[in-house]
Amino acid sequence: MLGIVEAWSRGGLYVGVALYMVALIAIMGGILALGRRAWRLALTGTICALLDSVLVPGLLMMAMAPPLPPGAVYTPGWIWVVMAMPLSILAILAIAWIASIKQEFR
Repeated sequence: MLGIVEAWSRGGLYVGVALYMVALIAIMGGILALGRRAWRLALTGTICALLDSVLVPGLLMMAMAPPLPPGAVYTPGWIWVVMAMPLSILAILAIAWIASIKQEFR
């Protein structure tokens, strides 16, 4: 039993680090977009923001879910959609904005 908990914790750590790195790219892309520098990295940052807006609420719901019996699958349901929708809409608008002002970048 201890090995299962340890492996799950290690997997959660890897997922957390990956999401943290994606969030850092999104923040760096936003800073570069405000300064109108490095269009490709700014666009990559907005795509990473969309990825984070889709993944983070679902992962939070799975992390807060009660323990399930072996073989059961947790589906977060409508709450995941409600949490992710505003963030996804903003990320899609950011992608459209960055794509439309490409000529303003140095």
